[in-house]
Amino acid sequence: MESEKKRMLAGEGYDPTDPELVADRRRARATGSLRTTVASS
Repeated sequence: MESEKKRMLAGEGYDPTDPELVADRRRARATGSLRTTVASS
């Protein structure tokens, strides 16, 4: 079975609550917050 991430990237239906996708979103939010904080300094 393909990973949900591969399905998402292929434009197919996917489960947004998949643990890998949740972790990716959290990491992206944390990185974005850090960049905003650094840019504001």
